[in-house]
Amino acid sequence: MDLRAKALTIEQARALLEVARTKPFGSLVRFLLDAGCRSGEAFALSWDDVNLKEAWANIRFSMSSDDGRAIRKAVKNEFERRVYLEPGTLAALAAHAKNPHARWNLVWTNSEGEPLDRNNFRKRVAKPMFAEAGLAGFVPHTLRHTVASLQLAQGSDIPTVQKRGGWADTRTLLNIYAHVFDGTQKELVAKMHSAKRQPLDTETFVGITGTKFIRPKHRAANKPRD
Repeated sequence: MDLRAKALTIEQARALLEVARTKPFGSLVRFLLDAGCRSGEAFALSWDDVNLKEAWANIRFSMSSDDGRAIRKAVKNEFERRVYLEPGTLAALAAHAKNPHARWNLVWTNSEGEPLDRNNFRKRVAKPMFAEAGLAGFVPHTLRHTVASLQLAQGSDIPTVQKRGGWADTRTLLNIYAHVFDGTQKELVAKMHSAKRQPLDTETFVGITGTKFIRPKHRAANKPRD
C-alpha cells in the first residue's frame, strides 16, 4: 500500500475540518485528525479520560465487536498514552453534547447510548463528509496516516510521534512512514538514533492548524488498567 496516497495534505485536512465543523460527529473527526489515534480508540474514549482544562485525553481502550456485540478492551500493544489536544479540538469537545445514557460514559455514541459501529461510521458519517470536502475515496484511517505524516514532515521527533500514536516501537513507525523523510535509510537511522538521545520529558509538535505545542510528556504505564 502506498501511504503517500493515503495521507491528506495540510490543505485537504483543513478543508475536511471546515466541513466537519457543522456536522454531527464533526468533533470526532476533528479528534481523529488531532490525536492521530485509531478509530476504535476514539470510539472507546470515555469522558473519564478527557480533561478539557488541562487539554489532554488518555487513550486507554479500543472498541471492537464480536458478532454484533461491542467489546471494549485494552489498547493495541498495551500502550496507554496521553495526547495533548489543540484548542480547536477542545472547543469541539466542549460543545459536544454528552449522552447521559452512554455506556461506559463514552464521548461518542449512537442515539441509544451504545458504542459506534465502525462500518456505520465509515459509510454514514465519514464517507459523506470526505465527499463534501472533495476527498472522495479516503477512509477514516486516512486521518491517522495524515497526523503521523504531517508531524514527521514538520520535524517532530520520532519517539514522540511513535508514543503519541501508540505504535509498538520506532522501527515500526519508520517502516510505515519512511517515505516522509528525504535521504537514505542510513540517514533515517541516524535521525532515530539522534532523537533517542534527546530528553523525552517534553513533546513538541505542530498541529493541523499550524499551532506549535511544547508540553510535558505523560509517562504511561505499560500495563492497562481495569
